[in-house]
Amino acid sequence: MKKNDKGFTLIELLAVIVVLAIIMVIATMAVNRQIKKARKGANEINKEVIVKAAKTCLVENAQEDCDTIEELQEKGYLEDFEDPWTGESENLDDSYTITINEDGTNAKVIYFGEGITEENETPPEEYFSWCNNEHTCTDGLTSDGKEWLQKHDDILIIPGNVTTIKDCQASSSDCTDFSGINIEALVVTKNVNISAHFKNSTINTIRIDGGKLTDETFGSNTNYKFYNSKIKKMILANASDFTIGQYTFRDSSIDYFEIKSGSVGWQALQNIKIGTLVIGENVTKLSGNAFTGSDINTLIIKSNNLKSNSKDQAFRSSQNGTNVIIESNVTKLPEKLFANTVTSYGNFVREIKIDNVEIRGDKTRFSKKDLYNAGLRWDNIPEDIGDPNDEESFNLYLSESDFAESGRYCGPVKKAREYAKTHSWLKVDESICVN
Repeated sequence: MKKNDKGFTLIELLAVIVVLAIIMVIATMAVNRQIKKARKGANEINKEVIVKAAKTCLVENAQEDCDTIEELQEKGYLEDFEDPWTGESENLDDSYTITINEDGTNAKVIYFGEGITEENETPPEEYFSWCNNEHTCTDGLTSDGKEWLQKHDDILIIPGNVTTIKDCQASSSDCTDFSGINIEALVVTKNVNISAHFKNSTINTIRIDGGKLTDETFGSNTNYKFYNSKIKKMILANASDFTIGQYTFRDSSIDYFEIKSGSVGWQALQNIKIGTLVIGENVTKLSGNAFTGSDINTLIIKSNNLKSNSKDQAFRSSQNGTNVIIESNVTKLPEKLFANTVTSYGNFVREIKIDNVEIRGDKTRFSKKDLYNAGLRWDNIPEDIGDPNDEESFNLYLSESDFAESGRYCGPVKKAREYAKTHSWLKVDESICVN
């Protein structure tokens, strides 16, 4: 019997490899579909559980005590869980926002975390009024586009290929500007130049990861991008490259406003009502007058990299009272971050009224002088700040040089001298403002 030693030919081997590759691709796609389906299912369960917890909380508490994941967990209404798209169990308020109706009888949850584009559909391209044939620019929604949004939970996700959002162009047909829209969420997950207006709008949640919110014309009214709008939650600048133009949010109200990174320009966020403002860890600069005239109930500072010049005073001209929280990771503050009657600018007094200052973590890491140089008044500085064993850290000495900029303005000096009678850590040079 003749033995057959013939093996596979090269063509046969290639054919087998191609078939196996196709099978692997199909299998991978099927697995990915199942994973996506499982994550969406888990997210739906998360949202249902959050709504139930919020409704239970509302029976016994005020609305403002039941509208964040952190509050619900702290009060015991909600157990620990994970964002199924990231696997993270911390900072879940970055992924979910809770909307409670005006009479406090119902709650709704919107997911806008990293899986937002997987969870929700992007409006079909034909529903945008495009600026050009390449579809890199959009200048509004068509009437069909607005109807599409209403049928898809009013969540507007800007397509990934868009680099510019403008107001309707003169030549556009069936184009409606974004002003006056009433939607649940606006999501921009890449760097986009937003020169369109969303003024007079009601938007529960805004997430803009990067780009520009500005026009080129300095001081122009066209910079009022979100003028007179109501926003429940806004998360800006997940990306490092971000620019906020002058007057962008003027006369708007924002319940929760977090800036994650980048720099904030001069007068960019003035005259806004803000419930909670978070200056994120990667924010590098708050320019002068950035928040002038804005009423901020709670200011949380997480950035340890803030830079300023000697006259920045990002926070000023507000008399409604602000609670300042400095997180435990912060070890330094820029000079004159806050304006008060001592650290005046151009001899004008444009104070920000501060009701309370909370220093979290090690309280000896700051000296009282550090906080005074940051713009806090001596009566804003907590008693327990500084190292009592280190006289320079624990005590605050006010000398003539501290008041030189305002021409030795004696009002604050005399008030400080009175304050010092009952606060041994504050000492005032007895040779100044004695008359």
